[in-house]
Amino acid sequence: MTRNRILKLKEQKRHPLLLTGSRSKAAYICFMLLISGISFPTYAQPIIDYRVAQSPVKNQGERGTCTAFSICAALETLPGFPTDLSEQQLYATIKLNYYLKNNQKEDFGEGAHFDYYLKTLKNSGALREEAYPYDPNAPIWSKKDNNRDKLEKDISISLFDLLKLSPLAFKTDLYHFRKHPEAADIEWIKNALDNGVKAIPVAYGINGPYWGNHKGDPNKKINPNDFLKVIIGDKSYTYNQALLIDKDLVKKIKENKIHAEYKDINMVVDAGHAVTIVGFDKNGFLIKNSWGTEWGDKGYGWVSFEYHKLFCAEAVYFDFPNVSVFESKTPELDKNAYHLKSVPHYYKKFYPNSVKLIPYSIAGRAINISMVYTKKTAKPKLIEYTFYDKNGKVIEKGNSQPGGIFDNKDAGYEQRFLRINNPIHIPYADKVVAKFTMNNGQTFTNTYRNIEFKNKEYSPSSTSSRLEYLLDKSK
Repeated sequence: MTRNRILKLKEQKRHPLLLTGSRSKAAYICFMLLISGISFPTYAQPIIDYRVAQSPVKNQGERGTCTAFSICAALETLPGFPTDLSEQQLYATIKLNYYLKNNQKEDFGEGAHFDYYLKTLKNSGALREEAYPYDPNAPIWSKKDNNRDKLEKDISISLFDLLKLSPLAFKTDLYHFRKHPEAADIEWIKNALDNGVKAIPVAYGINGPYWGNHKGDPNKKINPNDFLKVIIGDKSYTYNQALLIDKDLVKKIKENKIHAEYKDINMVVDAGHAVTIVGFDKNGFLIKNSWGTEWGDKGYGWVSFEYHKLFCAEAVYFDFPNVSVFESKTPELDKNAYHLKSVPHYYKKFYPNSVKLIPYSIAGRAINISMVYTKKTAKPKLIEYTFYDKNGKVIEKGNSQPGGIFDNKDAGYEQRFLRINNPIHIPYADKVVAKFTMNNGQTFTNTYRNIEFKNKEYSPSSTSSRLEYLLDKSK
C-alpha cells in the first residue's frame, strides 16, 4: 500500500483559494503540511470560556467567506464596535483590493487570508450588517467568465455600490498577526486569552467531512489521533502513542526524521478554514465556527493542541480600545446615535497577603461598558453613569472621560462597571442612566434598559419605568 504522506517540507506559495471554509468544497491547501516543532508543557490553569462574550453564531452558507466571519466575530467583541458587522462588505472590499493588485498575475478564486483584511480595517473599515446584508448563496462561474466577472459573482455586491463612500465605518489598526510557524504557538494564544482577549481568528487545514461530524464534545476534540498514524523505525503507532515515545514528535515530523501518514485516504486534510478561538482547557482550544448553530455544540467546538500545532497556518488578534470611526457630517445632535454596548469581563483577584492570582474559574465578573456611535455628532467629553436595580435602588455610579483617552477621531472606549466578586452571581442592571456632556458644551441624558452579562447593544429608551419598558416591548 502506498503511504499517504502528510509532510512536504518546502513551503508553497499561498493560494487565494486557501481559506474558504465551505464544507462542500475542497480548496487547494498549501499550508496543511506546515507544522510547528515546539512542544509545550500542560497548562495548569482551569478552563477559560468566553462564549458568553461572543456575538451570535452565524452561518456562511456555501460561500468561501470563513475568514470574514472569523474576523468579524473577533471585532464584534471589542468595545466601540457593533455586535453585528457586515461580512458581506468586509469580504467584498478585501477581494476587490486583491483583484486590483493581482488581476494579471493569477486566476481569481474564492477565499482569502487574514492579512488581506488588516490594511482594509485600517483604511476603509467595517460596516454594520444592515449596510450590506449577507448573501449565503455560492457564486456560479462558467468557463467564459473572466476575473472581473468572477469577482462580482464572488463578492455578491455590485462594484458601483461597493465603491460608494460609506457614511459610517468602524476601523482599527492595532493587531497582532502571525503566519506559520509562529501562528502554531499555543502559549502565545493562551496568554492572549488569559489577558482578556475574547476572540482570536485562526486558520486551519481541515478535512471537511471530519470537521462536519464534530459534535462539540470537549472529550472528543478534533484531533490528529483520529486520522494519522506515525511510523517510528519499522513500527506503526497511533499519534497519541507516538507522543509518549517522542516528546519532539511534531518537530521531527517536520524534519522528516519521523514519518506520519493518513489512516484513510478519505481523511486527507485538503481544505482551508478559518474559525475563532474563544477559550481553552488543559488540552485544547474552544472554537466558534461559522457553520450555523446546528454544527458542534450550538456552533462551538473543540480543537486539540496537537491539531493546532500541526495544522494552524495563520492567527491574528486585535487590541482595544483604539477604534476610529469615519462618519458623514450631520449638523444636529442626535442623542439616539449613542448606543451602549455591554461585553462580559472576567477579572482575576489576588489572594490576601499574596501575589498569587485567583484563577478565572473563581474570578470576579464585571460588565464592560462602551459607546457605539452611529452618526457624526459632537464627541462626549464626560459620561456619567448611574446603575439601578429593578426596585429603583442605585447599584453603582461612575463616569468615563473618553476625550481624555482618545483623540477626536476615536469613538471606542471601555469602562468597567458592576463588579461582582462572587462568581455565582451574574452582573445585571435594570437600567442605566447616562448623562452626556459633549465637547461643544451640549448635554443630554439617555436611559438604557436591561443591561445583561452578554455581548449586546442597547438603544436609548425614553421610558421611565420597567413596566412601561415591558409594555413598549410587547407592542
